[in-house]
Amino acid sequence: MECKIGKISHDEIKLVIKITEDSINKITESTEKFRFELKEYEAELSYLDSVLRYRSSLTCRTEICEQIIMDEFQDISEYSKNVLSRLSVDDISIRINYIEQQKNLINHKLTQYQKLNAALITDIKLLKEIDMLHSDIELPKMVSNYRKIRNFLQRLI
Repeated sequence: MECKIGKISHDEIKLVIKITEDSINKITESTEKFRFELKEYEAELSYLDSVLRYRSSLTCRTEICEQIIMDEFQDISEYSKNVLSRLSVDDISIRINYIEQQKNLINHKLTQYQKLNAALITDIKLLKEIDMLHSDIELPKMVSNYRKIRNFLQRLI
């Protein structure tokens, strides 16, 4: 037997209850989504606040650094101007040419040392080979050559 309350049936009331419960669940889901979204916004605000504080701190530090550097740079700048005013373009060119000549001379000597070193290593190998094969042969000419090489080395050094 179906009970009617006014013009609304028991099934209609159950349906309204079901719809209301579904609505509550949807609202709860939406609330959770909004809370999650709110937390994301709060996190983003916290991030942006940190960025602003960092930029402010960086700006302050930069201004302080610029003041310090500018003060030091002005001293360096004045010193540089004084030094540079004493050096002419000709003086600088002469110094550059001298340095280039010295570099070339050193490179030439290094090349000579490398060649001499390679030749001496070869000579040592040959002398050891000769020594093993003919230990009782006198080598007056080779000794004379080594004296020449030793004298040459002493001149280089």
